[in-house]
This record gives sequence, structure tokens and C-alpha cells, in this order.
Amino acid sequence: YLLTLLSFGVATGVQNAIWVVLGVNTIMSTTEFLSANVLLIYTFVGVLGALFSAWAIDCGRFTHRATALYAYLGFAASLLLFSVCLAQKSLDGALFSCAVMGVFSSALTPSTFDLLMEITYPAPQAIATSLPLVVGQLWTLIFVWGNFFIQRKSFYAPALFLAVTAFVGATLYISADNTDYRRRDYERDAASGRVAAGQPSHTGLMELDTKASLQFFTL
Repeated sequence: YLLTLLSFGVATGVQNAIWVVLGVNTIMSTTEFLSANVLLIYTFVGVLGALFSAWAIDCGRFTHRATALYAYLGFAASLLLFSVCLAQKSLDGALFSCAVMGVFSSALTPSTFDLLMEITYPAPQAIATSLPLVVGQLWTLIFVWGNFFIQRKSFYAPALFLAVTAFVGATLYISADNTDYRRRDYERDAASGRVAAGQPSHTGLMELDTKASLQFFTL
């Protein structure tokens, strides 16, 4: 859970920080054009990724882990492509890579949240899914602060830095032991009568202590 939490936090920080990168005057002479057009494409085309990831999981095409991992790798690769397009000063390439990046980015968040609820069952769902958001905001502060210094090196350096960081986060995601679908197993056991409905079939392995979480939020 901790590796998944850390890696998803990195991805969230990169996703938020890329908005700052897209607002930097890079290809066009005016920042407004780049921000308005590229960010709109990134946001609205990305809806397709969220819908597809939900369909893939619900239909059993891919597991939660596989869906999230493919989305993570696709996001990192498209962000790297975006960096290359900035270096080549290709506006069409930047628009295309942002569209692809938006699809994979929006697919990563819901699939990872669902995975976190699976591997932490029967822990409270609100705690299991809120902690990654807190970690993601912390990484956002680090990445945004760092981008203001990195962009002094070259106009495409921030995007390249975020792309490399995303691949590092994907490596952490791959190494995480998050293949234990405890909620799914419980639902199957309850449906077959092997466990009483309302009685968790897993205890102790990946419990999230509410008191410990409160201390974390206080810190």
C-alpha cells in the first residue's frame, strides 16, 4: 500500500505541475494561446480515458492493477513525447501529445483509487482514498516549486523533468505488491456463502488505523 500510495502521489504531483509547465511561454508568442488550447484539450479529451478505464475494469478486460499500470506508463510516455515536441517547437505535436496525456492521466486516477480500496479492504474507503490525495498535494508543491527554477535552464526542461519523474513513479508502481484484490474476493465469498455477508473475510493484513490516519492529517 505504501509504495502504491507513494507512486500515485508522484503521478498526482506531476499531473498538477504540468499545468504550470503548459502555462510557460514556450512555442507561441503569447502564453494565453498555449494555456487555453492545450489545457482544454488535456482536460476534455481526458474524459475518454476515465470512461474507458471504468469500462475495462467493470467488464473484466483488465484488472485494476493492469489498468492503472498501463495508464501510468502511457502518461509518462506521452509526457516525454510532449517534452520532445517542445524541444522541436512543434505546436501540432504538443497538442497531440497533450490529448494522449489527458486520456492516460484521467484513466490513472479512478483505476488507482479502486485498486487502493481493493488492497486495503476492509479499511474505511474514505481513508484509503484520501491519503493519496494528501501525498499528491505534497508532491505538487515540490514539483511546482522546482519547475520555476528548472525552467531557467531551458523552456522544455520542466516537462522533461516531470516525464523522468513519472517513469520513476511507474517503477515504484510496478514493484508494489498490490495484486491482492481483497474486496473482490470477499464479494465472491459472500455470494457463494463461504462467508457471512457483512463479515470481512480479511483481517489485520492491510488495516488502516483511523487513529493513525488522524495523527497523519494532524501532522
